[in-house]
Amino acid sequence: MKRRSLILMVLIVLLPVGLLTWLGSRIARDEQLMTQRRFQSLMEQRLRDINRDIKSHFADTERRMRQVTSIDQFDLASLREVIRTEPQVTQLFVLSPDGGLMYPNPTDSLNETEVSFLQRASQMFSGQDLRNAVALAEAGVQQDFAPSIANKPAIDASPVDSGASQEPLLAARSGSRT
Repeated sequence: MKRRSLILMVLIVLLPVGLLTWLGSRIARDEQLMTQRRFQSLMEQRLRDINRDIKSHFADTERRMRQVTSIDQFDLASLREVIRTEPQVTQLFVLSPDGGLMYPNPTDSLNETEVSFLQRASQMFSGQDLRNAVALAEAGVQQDFAPSIANKPAIDASPVDSGASQEPLLAARSGSRT
């Protein structure tokens, strides 16, 4: 009887302890999964908020760049004023309807920034590289060098086909100033 009593006592003690241990580990695992889901949900919500903020920022930047590039006066003073007053614009260039560079005009007296820009962008203005890129962008053709119309906030251009009523093409180079 002693052996039977001992086994019974062990079962009476160990069985509830074992069940409590199993239940505790299951509750801990469920709590950990719940915490992970909450954390993931919070991260996803935060990423959606950040994504919304980024979209808003780029929409504002696009709107502002469209305003900057929709100027009607192409005189030297007003173009330089845009560069001075707009923190996101580091340089502008204006092309005539026939594709010639109107601003910064290499034959005019240029400031240091304009000379530096012309030196860096000389390949872009030689040949028809820029004009072809604008034509492709306006046609909606997606190329590495010619983004689609919806994704080109820094260029506002008139149609590229040759016509008598074309206005000059104006583009802004944006970036952070140092």
